Amino acid sequence: MRVGRWSAVLSLGLLLGCATPAPEPDPLPEAEAAPPAAEVSPAEAPAPTCPEASGLCLVVQPEDTLVVVDGDEHGMVSSIGEAGARFIPLSPGIHRITLRREGMQTWRTEVTVAQRAEPIVVELEEMAEP
Repeated sequence: MRVGRWSAVLSLGLLLGCATPAPEPDPLPEAEAAPPAAEVSPAEAPAPTCPEASGLCLVVQPEDTLVVVDGDEHGMVSSIGEAGARFIPLSPGIHRITLRREGMQTWRTEVTVAQRAEPIVVELEEMAEP
């Protein structure tokens, strides 16, 4: 194997102790108290705690958003289950989810529901003005 001239010189310098190691970085300053926590949007929030059942566990903002599953309206998010994590029982399989609210962009997806609830965390975005 052929070694380049500079590579050989550097290797020889390291072997003979001629090369000096890089200085150690300064230690990081002591951590200061964290600022107060800001409100976290649903998109940044951790997944909700869902029941041990087959279905959807929804965290959607705004809560006056209409939920449509496989073409069937399930009402406004605020009227489904309890605040925090709204649960819609569904059989295992693939389901089409649509979230609609006037003045907001419609959100659509397909989810595969298994034996446990599938968490859906969404914050609808306002429609862009023309």
